[in-house]
Amino acid sequence: MYRAYGLLKPNTEFTLDAAAPKLAAALPHLTPNRQEGLLQFANDEWEIHLKMNASPDVLDESLVIAGQISGAEDEPGIRTCAARVEVSSAVIDEGMAYFGDFLKVIDVLKSFPGVIMVEPEGPSLM
Repeated sequence: MYRAYGLLKPNTEFTLDAAAPKLAAALPHLTPNRQEGLLQFANDEWEIHLKMNASPDVLDESLVIAGQISGAEDEPGIRTCAARVEVSSAVIDEGMAYFGDFLKVIDVLKSFPGVIMVEPEGPSLM
């Protein structure tokens, strides 16, 4: 089970449509499925989801994350993030066979200017 947030700065050009071809190239062994606000990559054993979230709670949660990660200073701009892409896989990955794929997703998202990757449980920067 894996989880991460891509906090989206107001000026980012990140969209699921823009990320889809980059992710497909990074994960050629997984089949993509695109729906409104959701992008999934899967095979018979494992799946990972990317979901857009721009609910009013996101900005409040970003403020909390910023306080926990950076204290009084918000160097990466977390406090301005009113939207995020949520990355998750609820499938237990015994033996961590798909951990590398999770990291590839993180790397693709980090390649977009204005995306700040965080591990939400810590929270910590990725």
